[in-house]
Amino acid sequence: MNEILRAIALPIVAVLALVFVAWVIYDRGRAVVREWWTGVNRYEHLAEKLFSTAHQIEVPPTVRARVAQDFPKPDQSEVIDLLSRYGADSTPEGRQRVLLAIIDLSDGNKTLVRENLLAALLDYRDVLYAHETKFPGPERA
Repeated sequence: MNEILRAIALPIVAVLALVFVAWVIYDRGRAVVREWWTGVNRYEHLAEKLFSTAHQIEVPPTVRARVAQDFPKPDQSEVIDLLSRYGADSTPEGRQRVLLAIIDLSDGNKTLVRENLLAALLDYRDVLYAHETKFPGPERA
């Protein structure tokens, strides 16, 4: 009787274990796809802000002067165009601070302007932190 029970129970337990593992893999796969999809949807508004001209705001004169100082003449208009897409929902002082940090971190490279602008659109504090650690003020030095 024990032998018959073992002969029946062992395959049943093995099948149940395989079903459980398959379910875990399937459920985890759905979670990964769900995370990816919501992440894609979450960043759509950033792409719209970055590539749409509807959200452009005038760039302050101090920021324009820094662009003229740090970037070659052919790139200046494109950099100012990119910078004009940041900060529709921030204060003028905060916006200027973030834009100057983006310029400093970009080192005259317009590709880095785009990357730092995207980082600022995600969370401006990341750009300010990177700027403060790269260019420490006199009280931090």
